[in-house]
Amino acid sequence: MSSTRSETHTHRSKDGLYYPSYQEMAHANIKFNKLHLEKIGLGESYQNRNKSNTPKKKKKAPVVTPPSSELRRSNRVRKEKPEFELLPETFVEPRKRTKTNTPGSRSNAQRKLEQEELEALKNVPDWLDGFETFLLTVPHGGNGKVVSRDNARCVMRQTRLLVAGLGIEYHRWDEGVVWKKGVKVDLGMDFDALFQEAIEHEGKYGRDLGNGWLMRHPIRKLQCYQEYLANKNKNDESEENMNGQEEEEKKEEAAVASAAQN
Repeated sequence: MSSTRSETHTHRSKDGLYYPSYQEMAHANIKFNKLHLEKIGLGESYQNRNKSNTPKKKKKAPVVTPPSSELRRSNRVRKEKPEFELLPETFVEPRKRTKTNTPGSRSNAQRKLEQEELEALKNVPDWLDGFETFLLTVPHGGNGKVVSRDNARCVMRQTRLLVAGLGIEYHRWDEGVVWKKGVKVDLGMDFDALFQEAIEHEGKYGRDLGNGWLMRHPIRKLQCYQEYLANKNKNDESEENMNGQEEEEKKEEAAVASAAQN
């Protein structure tokens, strides 16, 4: 080291001296820093004091595993016969709750439409708009719910193809295979038979990977709408008959009152 810079001593440290190499200058800087920290009271003694005050981590208590004989095990694991408790003689098995169906659902109707009802529905004019409204607003089917707009759009697309007699094609079927092409579907058809035909067609040419939205769901929705209209027509006829009967009774009462006055 040297107090003046020269060709051999070019590295100046914090103590103001020059050293011939970088390593010697670094050691001089470390020594200078330690002396400076001791001078201001932050030397090794101070740092060791802080370390001694650091809280120690608590040791975790060892996990005690009970002997295998004390572990709770099922009779199946222990390879023992199960123990049964006899029911008392007064025990009565609770009745199962039956699912209630909302009006208009398939499960609630459960009836085969008569031929006269089918013929009356065969010529219903412009029923597609009413069918779409029914899907979105009238609870129906086994769950007694309306369908979403996306599902209604899918059902209406397939229904319009069937009503127009264009039939239904599917990318998994052979080229040229079109179900019900040339057959115009209407509300007077037997939808149970049509549903069975759809199942047989899928079994022959390829299953619908859309879980029924290709043919089966639209047919069931048509059947729900068919039953809904048939029940509605029946209720309307009953109401008309009741109104007619009331009118006849009023006329008879008026005639009796008139005869009594004379």
